[in-house]
Amino acid sequence: MSSGSEFEEFARDCVRLARQANSPELREKLFDIAREWMRAAMDEKEAARSMPPASRRNARRARG
Repeated sequence: MSSGSEFEEFARDCVRLARQANSPELREKLFDIAREWMRAAMDEKEAARSMPPASRRNARRARG
């Protein structure tokens, strides 16, 4: 499972690509994907906050 910060990095990558896109359609699609990555990041962070402390430690170990 990826962490919220990884999802945020994916979103930033999409925004960078969108700024370089030549077509409005591609730009909009990349911004849409960036928004989805940010939602995933927020969901991941919210889920991590709602986990009991022992579960958080186990989840971090599982990710490596």
